[in-house]
Amino acid sequence: MRILFLLSRFPYPLEKGDKLRAFNQIKRISKKHEIILYAISDRDICKEDLEAVSPYCEHIEIFRMSKFDIVKNILRALFSDLPFQSSYFFNHLAKNHLTRLITQKKPERVFCQLIRMAPYINFIKGIPCILDYMDVFSVGLQRRMNKTNFLFRWIFNIESNRIKKYEANIKNEFAACTIISEQDRELLKNPDKNEVVIISNGVDFDHFSPSGSEKKFDLLFTGNMNYPPNIEAVLFICKKILPLIRIHKPEISFCIAGTNPAREITKLSTKH
Repeated sequence: MRILFLLSRFPYPLEKGDKLRAFNQIKRISKKHEIILYAISDRDICKEDLEAVSPYCEHIEIFRMSKFDIVKNILRALFSDLPFQSSYFFNHLAKNHLTRLITQKKPERVFCQLIRMAPYINFIKGIPCILDYMDVFSVGLQRRMNKTNFLFRWIFNIESNRIKKYEANIKNEFAACTIISEQDRELLKNPDKNEVVIISNGVDFDHFSPSGSEKKFDLLFTGNMNYPPNIEAVLFICKKILPLIRIHKPEISFCIAGTNPAREITKLSTKH
C-alpha cells in the first residue's frame, strides 16, 4: 500500500516527541508499505537530516514556510474559529503542492499527524485519511493558563476553547483516528471517542539495550527540555521530591538529559 505521511515538521533530527513518533512510524511501516512524505518546515533541512529519513521513503517533499507566511497565517486566525496552531501551518501554496503530489503519486491512504495539519484534509477527496491526535492539546493549554501572565492567559484561553471544539469535531472527518494513551482518549469531547485507537509509544530495543558501562546517575529524566510540561515536571522533582529522598539517601544523583534546555533547567546544573 502507498501511504502519504502529512507532517507539520520534518521528522529529523529526533529532538521533539512528534518527530520521534513520526520517524519510527515511518521506519516500521516502510517495511511493508511505500511511504510518501510531505512535510511543512519553517527551517531549511540539512543534507544529513534528509539522508536519515530517505531510506524509508519512496518520495519526500518539503514545503519551506517563510516567516512572512507564518505571520500572515496567524493574523488570518484572528478572524476565524480555526485554532491558531492549525492556521499557523496551513498555507494555500502548500495545499496546491500537496494536491499536485497526490495526483502524481496516487496514495491509497493519508496519515495526518496532529490536528494542526487537519485543514489540509478538506482538499483530499476519495482517499481514506487517518489522524494521529497524539494527545489532547487543549487540556495542556488549560493547565498552563493559570501559570502565565494576563495577556498569555487570555490567548491560551481562546486557543484552548478553539482546540477543544476542533478536537471533538475533526474526528468525524477521518476514516480512523489514533492517540497515545487511554487517559488522553477519555479527555476527548467527541461522543464516539472510544472508536479512537490507542497506539502507545514504545522503546526500540534494537537501538536501546544495556551497555554494560558503569552507572553514573541514579535517576534520569529525558525529553525536550524546552517543552513547558517537561520543565514543570523537572522543577517539581528537584524542588519537592529530591529533598525528601536525600533525607534518607543524600548521595543520590539526578540527570536531566534533553535538547534545548530552558533557562530554568540550565540554572539547576550543579557539579555536586
